[in-house]
Amino acid sequence: AWQVFIDGLKNAQPPIIEPQERLKGFIKEVFWNLSSILTHHERMLGSLFARQREQHPLIQSIADIILDSTFPLESHGSHTHTSPLLYLLDALLFMPEYESYIKHSPISLERHRKELKRNPLYEGFLQRCLSHPRIRKRDLKTLLYRPATRLPRLRLLLERILEVTEVEHEDLEEIPILMGL
Repeated sequence: AWQVFIDGLKNAQPPIIEPQERLKGFIKEVFWNLSSILTHHERMLGSLFARQREQHPLIQSIADIILDSTFPLESHGSHTHTSPLLYLLDALLFMPEYESYIKHSPISLERHRKELKRNPLYEGFLQRCLSHPRIRKRDLKTLLYRPATRLPRLRLLLERILEVTEVEHEDLEEIPILMGL
């Protein structure tokens, strides 16, 4: 959904934010590293759907998918069920992206707020974006907060899965490792 805002700003005629260099800086600062986070979620979602198709109607395990999505082992060749310790020892490629986004979010929100206050074209643009079907009447501020809520939500889901996981199941070892990240 955030792409509606970025593409809209880039392609607006007349331009919403000028000059072009200022627009580039604004987009970089407000949307920070959302594209990296989106790439992660798309990869994990694709893996979860594949698992759902393979194991329908009862999914046997998801911890390996979350580990694989969080700590991709492209340098190790295989994305199949690898030891969680290898994932933890591998470079933490994704979690720092979230940390960076969360730490930067006050700056993003402040830049958005200042532009909203000083630029009536930007305010009008945001109002028009609310009617876009992908936005579903959510304002930009709400969309910018969403990544910060993903990790706690994932933790809650993992806690619930752990509660209902049978004894001797492989996820009993891996889920606590995921929750400790």
